[in-house]
Amino acid sequence: MNPAQLVAAAPDYPRRPSYLQVCDRELAAAAPVGPETAPAFVGLTAAEQAVARLVVTGHSNRQAAAELYVSVKIVESHLGHIFAKLGIRSRQDLITRIGAPQVRPNHT
Repeated sequence: MNPAQLVAAAPDYPRRPSYLQVCDRELAAAAPVGPETAPAFVGLTAAEQAVARLVVTGHSNRQAAAELYVSVKIVESHLGHIFAKLGIRSRQDLITRIGAPQVRPNHT
């Protein structure tokens, strides 16, 4: 039997969402709603928003990478895209644009 025949033969078999569908649902549920998603983040991807939030709270690239389980190069890439999309040139400009206070994280 091919996969289509197996599915047709077992109509009561629960159809599970794909891994990507589950991830999308989780990200949508975890996405903040309110002023922090307003104008400052317009045009940024979810990953870029996550990096921006960490950077404005004082995380270094290495700390942000560890927090997001990605490489430092990915964080650097996202920052480059963020700066280009928002028309800014520095982390301080990002902090000013987002309007968040710079707070140093307690972990290393």
